[in-house]
Amino acid sequence: MVYIITHKKCNFPTNTEEFAVIQAGAENNEDLGYLRDNVGDNISGLNPYFCELTGMYWIWKNVEADYIGICHYRRFFAEGKQIVNELKLRDALADYDLVLPKLDHFAVSVYKQYEYSGEHNISDLDMAIKCVSEKYPDYSDILNEVMIKRAFYPYNMMYMRKSLYHQYCEWLFTILFELMKQIPYTEYTGQKKRVFGYLSERLLLVWIRKNKLKVKELNVVNTETKVTIKEKIFRRANSYLATYLGIDLREQK
Repeated sequence: MVYIITHKKCNFPTNTEEFAVIQAGAENNEDLGYLRDNVGDNISGLNPYFCELTGMYWIWKNVEADYIGICHYRRFFAEGKQIVNELKLRDALADYDLVLPKLDHFAVSVYKQYEYSGEHNISDLDMAIKCVSEKYPDYSDILNEVMIKRAFYPYNMMYMRKSLYHQYCEWLFTILFELMKQIPYTEYTGQKKRVFGYLSERLLLVWIRKNKLKVKELNVVNTETKVTIKEKIFRRANSYLATYLGIDLREQK
């Protein structure tokens, strides 16, 4: 099953037999009429800080399915502009371990991008690096390599077999729950509040590299087709900087 994680009422351009909609952050918001992430074993109340991860956690703890997919209310896996159905996603697993969005490329390292974005506290990423090194010391070398690379997998979108999804969630949430003891997230405002969602995006590639997983990359289509002025400025600045430094962003892995 592919789960569409949303926090608001939407018109989904999908076949309801292939997709299920789950309301993230349902604990503190009105019922939208979808599956809710505040039943059973859940962390729904942490949604302001974990974003779509509260939905991912709910799926991990409460869903029995052979395959697990995650997309968003406005972002879907696609070929060209055509949304990919679950059958095609499942077919990809004949040759790959999981399906992810294409790598997001930057003119600076993953570490520096987090520091320079203006939406994060670099001390949080420093704590995440330290936490991984302490809890999973065999990941340290790959973690350091990823931090100096210029790309990571964005959006927390994925499709994989249940067993692999459970392995990933066990690893990821062990790290994030430990970080909750160290990061003063309840004091954050604006985009900084979404700290654990942002950190998880930077950690996914670490887990993939360490476990030597084979990734099928797909385009992502945004059905709302809205790009903020801030996003436009960032993307343009990133492109200009790459040109100035003589970097081909498409080659950054």
